[in-house]
Amino acid sequence: MEPTSHYITVSVNDSDGINKLYFRMKRNYEMKKMMNTYCDRSSLHFNSITFLFKGSRIWPDQTPYELDIEDGDEIEAVVYEHWRACINIDVKGQHLPILSITDLFVKECGGDH
Repeated sequence: MEPTSHYITVSVNDSDGINKLYFRMKRNYEMKKMMNTYCDRSSLHFNSITFLFKGSRIWPDQTPYELDIEDGDEIEAVVYEHWRACINIDVKGQHLPILSITDLFVKECGGDH
C-alpha cells in the first residue's frame, strides 16, 4: 500500500555538480511542484531543463513513490545548452533569412538567449 504521510528529503544537483538544492516532500505528491520550485530558485525556464533519477527522465505527474525515490536520494537537473540554427526560405528566387530557432524559442517561452 502506498504511504500517504511519509516525508523524504531529496537533493537536486545541476549537471556540473556545482549547485545543490534540497527538497522535503511527501512520497505521494507529484514531482511537478519540486520541479517548478527548482526552476524558480535557479532562474531557469521549465522547458529548458530535464530532471533525471538514476538516468531515467522524471515526468511532472510522477511521484517519488512511483519512481522508488527514497530519503536522501539525488536527482540530476540537466539544462539544455543554448544553440543557434538559421532557417532560410527561398521564395520566388529571393533568399530570406528567418529568425533563429533560439529566437523563436525565446519568443514562445520567454527568457533571454
